[in-house]
Amino acid sequence: IDYNVLDFDATTQEYAFWNARLPDNYDGGTVTARFIWTSSAGGAGGTVVWGIQALAIGNDDAIDAAYGTAVEVSDDWIANGDIHISAATSAITIAGTPQAGDMLMLRVYRDPADANDDLTGDARLMQVVLEYGINSYTE
Repeated sequence: IDYNVLDFDATTQEYAFWNARLPDNYDGGTVTARFIWTSSAGGAGGTVVWGIQALAIGNDDAIDAAYGTAVEVSDDWIANGDIHISAATSAITIAGTPQAGDMLMLRVYRDPADANDDLTGDARLMQVVLEYGINSYTE
């Protein structure tokens, strides 16, 4: 099976960035994230610390703005080549004034400097799942 990943190594903090649109039924509150990943190498007792930051930009907002406070979650290694799904992060406050329809800018990283991050191989990020509150059941 072929699949896309972003490799985050065990010694250097690296970042991935992407943009999405906040859904029309987004309630303007905090969000949470789960990280779906696999590994190229590692062993029993290994742990990865994932982090995420977010920024919402609406019409006529400056693009060059600061991300919100980083939120991190740890996830334990299971087996190389297996899917790992982290627990949900604590609440992520999106910087700016997030509203339905805004552009959402995300920054994700692995934190190898954290004492809990001790997986020796690459953590291979496959997907980040965001969960958000809604103000209606239709978009």
